[in-house]
Amino acid sequence: MREDSMDVRMSLPPRGEGGPTKLVDEGVIMRTNIDKRLTYNSQQLRKNMTPEEKHIWYDFLKKLPVTVNRQRKIGCYIVDFYISKLKIVIEIDGSQHYEPDNKLLDKKRDSYLRAFGILVLRYTNFDVHDNFDGVCRDIEKHIRARELSPHPPAEPVLLPHEGEG
Repeated sequence: MREDSMDVRMSLPPRGEGGPTKLVDEGVIMRTNIDKRLTYNSQQLRKNMTPEEKHIWYDFLKKLPVTVNRQRKIGCYIVDFYISKLKIVIEIDGSQHYEPDNKLLDKKRDSYLRAFGILVLRYTNFDVHDNFDGVCRDIEKHIRARELSPHPPAEPVLLPHEGEG
């Protein structure tokens, strides 16, 4: 299930490029099957986290004083963890992310997220497994930097799908 859902979340086009919605009378947005697939996939990914995702979630992220969402839809993508107040995405990458096509898809997705002022932090499964404390310290460092920034991120922009899931 994990591999199939990753293909879906990595291959959907951004909104405006054949994305999951269309405008109809008086600006009402109608959802399509792609939108339903994203919702289903994000739910399945929450239920079927990798061991590394479980470790970082239960032993660190869940205990933070800020709200962290798991497998959150942002636009046409699903991110592993999202701190909306600070606009930080945390990705835990397995070996499939080292394949050339997936590296390119990750780069495109990161650019999409950065366009909305979202900071993307990427860690490998190996990092989480062999350097858990270092990963946690790095995440805390970025959280503090965003909290203390003289120009903190604006109120979270409600991106397509962000308020759902």
